Amino acid sequence: MRIAHQRNQLLDYSGAAARQLVAISRLGNACRAALVIATIVLTAFGAFGQVDTGAITGTVKDPSGAIVVGAKVLITDVDRGTQFITETDGQGQYVVGPLKVGRYRVSVEMAGFKKEEIGPITLNVQARPAVNVALQLGPATETV
Repeated sequence: MRIAHQRNQLLDYSGAAARQLVAISRLGNACRAALVIATIVLTAFGAFGQVDTGAITGTVKDPSGAIVVGAKVLITDVDRGTQFITETDGQGQYVVGPLKVGRYRVSVEMAGFKKEEIGPITLNVQARPAVNVALQLGPATETV
């Protein structure tokens, strides 16, 4: 009888082991499914990271090389006619973006200086061309 009892215990253990294996297998399937979903989500975010825009940056200085703070910077999309206006910051720098890929004209004005126009500048995907401007002394009605 003792042998039969040990045999039943062995069968019970085998059944428990089988249940654990099934549970582990289900857990493995859940982990695989989670991994597939995470891969899809991360791939989708990577695709959104691919942008088709860029920015135009630059520094505005006077004839002596000193920075010009508060100069009006006008960026014009040559092909679409869209305009973007900003001012130079405390370091004489400006950044305009995001901008669609295309051709742009940069115009800078400041009291006591001639208006400066540069371009067209070709803007490519994720590019940040630096369009630095050196203003010349004179009335703003004159354009360089």
